[in-house]
Amino acid sequence: MEGVSAGISQIIILALIVLLGFVLTKTNYIDAHMSNKLMGLLMNVTLPCMIIASTSSVQFDQIANQIPLVCLLGFILFFVMVFVSFLACLLLRVPLDSIACYVFSGICTQTAFIGVPVIAAVLGDHTIILSSLFVAVVNVFLFSLGLAMLSVDQQLREARLAGKMSNPGEKSASHFSFKHALSHVSFTWRNFVNPALVAALLALGVLFLQIPLPYVLSSAFDMVGAMTAPISMLIIGYYVSQMRLKELFTEWRIIPFGVIRYLFGSLILYFVLCQIITDGLLVAIAVLEFAMPAGAMVPAFLATYKGDALLGSKNTILACVCSFVYLPVIIVVMNTFS
Repeated sequence: MEGVSAGISQIIILALIVLLGFVLTKTNYIDAHMSNKLMGLLMNVTLPCMIIASTSSVQFDQIANQIPLVCLLGFILFFVMVFVSFLACLLLRVPLDSIACYVFSGICTQTAFIGVPVIAAVLGDHTIILSSLFVAVVNVFLFSLGLAMLSVDQQLREARLAGKMSNPGEKSASHFSFKHALSHVSFTWRNFVNPALVAALLALGVLFLQIPLPYVLSSAFDMVGAMTAPISMLIIGYYVSQMRLKELFTEWRIIPFGVIRYLFGSLILYFVLCQIITDGLLVAIAVLEFAMPAGAMVPAFLATYKGDALLGSKNTILACVCSFVYLPVIIVVMNTFS
């Protein structure tokens, strides 16, 4: 029960910081400009520093055998995210024009933004590199196949609006070109490379080559990296404060979708992985990353592809708020059956 108590205590602490972010926004200490600056600071500075600082708490030979399995899990679970999200859409009879929004919300999640710091808080700093590698693998598919899906959905909607799909089974299908839709996606190295990935690779290099970081440098990385979780929770508090309560519940499918995708999906995944993977730590990392709520970038990506950014915002905010309820449930279940 100590593991459960510690995990739930960490979730409660993070929830209190979210509340602080909400209060600071309402009292004008945090505004849209500062929120964007904090987001940049988090993704480009504090998260990479936290990843590099984690090298002081782990030896390469302790994780060498786990790295291939982590990469394989990241590959498999991305497609599991797509499947569970799409299945939830079918069960809830989500309108055709909104399916891509819901599915993208289910795959573009807070794996790095919340996942890495939360997993470190619950399971220990030695998990940071492994969870960061998991995120890197998922992001490769997110920023390629995920964005391709949005591009295809955009052309489908434009074709329907133009009256070109009145009879999808016949000639109208010829008006739709997957090749043309995919051509809107830029597949360059910039889609896949980000500071967190670079930091994870550098950290692995430091561990593999057994290069000890000087105490002063290691301590500096550790102090800056320690700001990651508080900053991420403050930003969530800002987003929560920006949405009126009535607006959040105008789309009734959001909460049932979240229950299926984040709670039920994660619990089923846990029991399945326990049958095929003996490493309990990797199972816990994979399940907690899978359970992370919709990401803050969902509305921005939807807007880029002319999707429903407002629906994406509601998905993100409600998923983040509800995560402070369902994450403790998942932690309790994992501890009970471990």
